[in-house]
Amino acid sequence: IAELGAASFELVRCNHCTMLFHTRVLSPAGLTRLYGHWIDAAQIERFESERARGSPEEASRFELARQTFKHLLRLHSLAGEPADFRVLDFGCGDGRALSLATGLGFDAWGVDPSVTRESRSSRHSACVRRSISEVVEATGGGFHAVLLMQVLEHVVSPRRVLEELEVVLRRDGVLLVEVPDARCIDGAPTSFDQFRTVQPLEHVNAFTPRTLT
Repeated sequence: IAELGAASFELVRCNHCTMLFHTRVLSPAGLTRLYGHWIDAAQIERFESERARGSPEEASRFELARQTFKHLLRLHSLAGEPADFRVLDFGCGDGRALSLATGLGFDAWGVDPSVTRESRSSRHSACVRRSISEVVEATGGGFHAVLLMQVLEHVVSPRRVLEELEVVLRRDGVLLVEVPDARCIDGAPTSFDQFRTVQPLEHVNAFTPRTLT
């Protein structure tokens, strides 16, 4: 990206807690530009439309949908299978999890700060907001489950995000967290998969089971 010039990235590890993270991250304005312009909904749709049916990418999307479906059913079970099951997908992206949840008859809400992604998500569900506070204002909270899938690695203050989500989650609610596993990374990335785990601009933090806990 020409606007970044010859900018470099550097990973550091905390000697106390062993957390691995980037020393340089985008400002809020930079994040808005990243997710609203550089990686916006139109680019995502164009990328997907160029992939032929039966491709590995399509198979991967099918597997992701299958896993998400299983997650939703499992969360419903852990919550005691309430008839009014309310679920929040924080960082809902294109809204596919919301679509599956709505199809199951759940009261599904999403949060995504990107205007273009919020618009894309709303095609699957009208209940998409740009912040947790907007969700609280609209619903009063009381969610049985919260999905936090591939999100914490993107935020500068993951603990603060968890504390904000605690407000909307019922006392007996369930939180599902998924992040890339960075246990194999010690220093600079040595493979494409490792680079994807700590990719600059998008990923701020690189979690292991220990640091996630």
